[in-house]
Amino acid sequence: VPGADLSRTVGWFTSMFPVRLDVAGFDLDDAFAGGDAAGGLVKAVKEQLLAIPDKGLGFGLLRYLNDRTAPALAAYPEPQIGFNYLGRFSATDMPDELRGLGWTQALESVDADAALDADMPVLSALEVNSYVTDTARGPRLDATFTFPTGILAKDDVQELA
Repeated sequence: VPGADLSRTVGWFTSMFPVRLDVAGFDLDDAFAGGDAAGGLVKAVKEQLLAIPDKGLGFGLLRYLNDRTAPALAAYPEPQIGFNYLGRFSATDMPDELRGLGWTQALESVDADAALDADMPVLSALEVNSYVTDTARGPRLDATFTFPTGILAKDDVQELA
């Protein structure tokens, strides 16, 4: 945002905005199986996302900060799927499960089996967080799918993944 003072900001900003993707004309079964349609579908989705003005920033301004438009936009349902692309990171000497996080962690402090807070509200029924790590074999895309077990079944999420 032009003129915004970010000098006391830690972290990064994520904009949340609804998007409807047009996948008409693609063989989705072939794309999901990794066939020839997958490349065209990924490109079409990328181009649709790049066409969104200001990467969706305007939606948040209209939805949360504009007294005239906020009530109209609040009437629409919350999204069911949240997608967050964390970016592209260089490979490190860290184990695979820690690659791409963008910072260094003390290995002894990692608890991969830590339970999530069951009372913590979710932003959507399914959250997909992804990133690309540059490795010696080339770029590697990783994604995690998280969901409340009372809403979705693990088998359904694994099939989607």
